[in-house]
Amino acid sequence: ARAATPEKPAERTPAPQRVEPCNVVLTTTNCDFDSLAAACALASLWSHDPDFAALPTHVVLPRGALPVVQRFLAYHKHVLPVRGFKTIDGGDIEALGVVDASSAARLGRSKQWLGLAGSLHVYDHHEGERDDADALGLHATEVVVEPVGSTTTLIVERLRHANVRPTPTEATLYVLGIRADTGGLTYETTTARDAEALAWLLREGASQAAIAEFGVERISGDQRRVLSSALRTVDTQSYRGIAIATVAVRTPRYVPGLAAVVEELLELTAADVLIMGCEHGNGLDLIGRARPGAATVDLRAVMGAFGGGGHA
Repeated sequence: ARAATPEKPAERTPAPQRVEPCNVVLTTTNCDFDSLAAACALASLWSHDPDFAALPTHVVLPRGALPVVQRFLAYHKHVLPVRGFKTIDGGDIEALGVVDASSAARLGRSKQWLGLAGSLHVYDHHEGERDDADALGLHATEVVVEPVGSTTTLIVERLRHANVRPTPTEATLYVLGIRADTGGLTYETTTARDAEALAWLLREGASQAAIAEFGVERISGDQRRVLSSALRTVDTQSYRGIAIATVAVRTPRYVPGLAAVVEELLELTAADVLIMGCEHGNGLDLIGRARPGAATVDLRAVMGAFGGGGHA
C-alpha cells in the first residue's frame, strides 16, 4: 500500500502592506466649524502622542463644507493638516478618527474607510441612537461621548492636559468651533467646560479679528430664543439608517426667518432630516430641512401632504 502523502498546509495570504501609512481624522459631510476644529485639534493631539506620532495625521473633509468654513480654509488651509479625499488610499490608514458624528451615515463616501483602518476612534458630544445600524460605537476601538456644548471642547481639554499649545491659527479655529456649537456660549447645552476651553484658547493667542470676521452670528435674538426652546424638546429617531429629528415650539408672535433656525438646529442635532412646527399668533408654520446625504428623503412630498413645499 502506498503511504498517504501529507497535505501541504494552506499558505496564509500576507496582509497588504501600506504604501504611505498615515492616520486620518474625518470631519462630517457639509463640515461646520465644530467638526473642522475638532478634527484639526485631534490631529494635533495625535502628532504629540507617542501611540500615534510615528505616522503623519491628515484631516479629510468627506464632502463639502459650509460657505463660511470654505472661506476660512481659503485663507488658512496651507497651515492646517487638511488633505483631499482622493489623495488618501484607504488601505494606508492605520488609525482613523471621527469627530462630531456617532453614525457612519454622516461620513459620506469616507464610510468605506471604516473597515480598512487599523483602529477607529470616535469623539462626539451627541448621544447616538441605540438602534442605528450605522452607529460608529459598534466597531470603534475608542469612543468618547461627553455632555458638553462642542466636540472641539473635548479635544481642546486633552490638548491642554498634554501641554500641547496651539498656534494662533489653531487657537482661532478652535474658538470658532466652540462658538459655533454653543451659540457663543448662549445655548442651554453649553457647559462651564466650554467656557473654560474658550478662555484658555484666547489666552493662547486666538485672533479676535478673525473671530469677529468668521464668527458673525447667523441668527437674530428672537430666532435664538426659538432655537434655545427647540433644543430642549427636539426628538431624534432613526429610520433605515437616517436620523430624523422633529420638534414643536410656540411663540407669542410671528418670528421671521424660521428657516434659518431650522438650518442651525439641523447642524446642532447631527440629524439628517429635521422638521419643526412653530405655533404663533398668526397660525402655524411647518419647516423641513435635510442634509445633502439624505438623498432618499423627499421633503417636497412630505410637506405637500400639509399643503406646502420643502427643500434640502
